[in-house]
Amino acid sequence: MISYPDSIRCHLHGLLLKKVTAKDIDHIWEVAPLNKLFLVIGCEAADKEELITQMQLDWTTWYLIMDPIGFTYGLLRAIPEMDDSISLHGIGWTQPSTSPRIFVYAWYAFHFWLFSKYNVRIKTYCDVVNTNAIKFDLKTGYAYDYWMPTRSINGKSVHLKIEKESFFRLMIQKEIEFELKESDFSNIDIPEFKDGKAMTSRSKPSRIEFIQMLTRSDQNQFIEQHHRDTNFYFFHLIPNPEVYSIHVNDCIFGHLMCSDRNGQKTIVIFLVSHIDLSISLDFVSDVKQKFNLRSDDIVFLDESRYVDSMANALSIHFKFSGNHTSQKTTRWVV
Repeated sequence: MISYPDSIRCHLHGLLLKKVTAKDIDHIWEVAPLNKLFLVIGCEAADKEELITQMQLDWTTWYLIMDPIGFTYGLLRAIPEMDDSISLHGIGWTQPSTSPRIFVYAWYAFHFWLFSKYNVRIKTYCDVVNTNAIKFDLKTGYAYDYWMPTRSINGKSVHLKIEKESFFRLMIQKEIEFELKESDFSNIDIPEFKDGKAMTSRSKPSRIEFIQMLTRSDQNQFIEQHHRDTNFYFFHLIPNPEVYSIHVNDCIFGHLMCSDRNGQKTIVIFLVSHIDLSISLDFVSDVKQKFNLRSDDIVFLDESRYVDSMANALSIHFKFSGNHTSQKTTRWVV
């Protein structure tokens, strides 16, 4: 069983993780972006007293992220799971003239503390529409595990995990070190909270473009590159499909075909280079919006060694359609 200290301090990065008590709820209620906090909790609270109940401080552990001056930067939540793993969740914010880097370092520091002291499996999960949280987790070393249906309006949650070895390898790559000191409330001075109002920042979206290939030379180039691919036969449908090159941050990652027969659209995606899951999620969302995909439209992903992240993104957004005995699919229904 994990014993969580009252506080974890790192002088090296100027951060303090303070275990949340009922006395801290006044500050959290005034400063935190409540709409984002309710997503982490899983339900809404009507007032401060109800927030204490919803945060379930008696069995789940929350830490408030602070600096030595008294500004706060977010919350971390550790939940014990039935399979003896720990699921971690967080919400970060900044206040005027403060740095958002403290939340990121605190997120890393808590993982460092857990992995250094316990042989524990760490995972996280969030609603499928919370793409900013998914991107943050992926950038901080988590890997996509699976998705599962939920009772929420959106109907899916994305589950991710992080391994001890890969985490410490990431810390070496980023050249991040920690000097952590544990304390209890009786022998540490907790700075008084600074007043402020949370500001949350959205992650910078990838620049994704679909450039239609109208000239004969462009189409010949497409034919030459993909004529041996499994789903190339779609190119010969009547009427001929529209063909686009896929540009991500000005680099070509593949091509896309879109055909419309009797009101049903069929999208075929050909990749020639790897696109990570974070960008793939943006890409699938953009495809749905640009081509106005609706129920019963179909998306195919042509087989290649680059498809894993894109296949995961399509499975997160759309419905798997194919042979249930196969562990991999190339077809989804919107």
